[in-house]
Amino acid sequence: FHFGWFYALVEFVTYAACAGLQLLLVGPAATRSRHFGETARGYLVCGASMTVSHGAGAAALVHLNYTAAMLFKSGKVPSILLGASAFGLGRASLEELCWAVVMMVGLFVFGVGEKLESLRFDMLGLVLITVNLVGGSATANLQQLLLVG
Repeated sequence: FHFGWFYALVEFVTYAACAGLQLLLVGPAATRSRHFGETARGYLVCGASMTVSHGAGAAALVHLNYTAAMLFKSGKVPSILLGASAFGLGRASLEELCWAVVMMVGLFVFGVGEKLESLRFDMLGLVLITVNLVGGSATANLQQLLLVG
């Protein structure tokens, strides 16, 4: 039992509770509408994405040193920018995309250099932190999508 996974589970339950609360507030007749079904599924997917993202981020700290993990987590900003395009929430300019890719390449190069120097740096940690980045980007963009409606 690890706190990171428990924390992520609490977040998932919170999002599921939001879907249930919406069901109570709008009533059973509204559950037949397409919009409600999409919103309820959105809350559940968002909660699951957040659970996986935060759990993987906490687990990554076991396999990566703190500096490398925090640097990779700072890559969440460009991944959210790129994810927004995938979710149809807006298009980034070519310049913004270029700088996002440059930042991610810089983080990758730093990570490879860190692997040469650090005792706690392995491929499982890289996979977990990548899952954290992708899940964090998906969560942020799903939250935006749910708020926009």
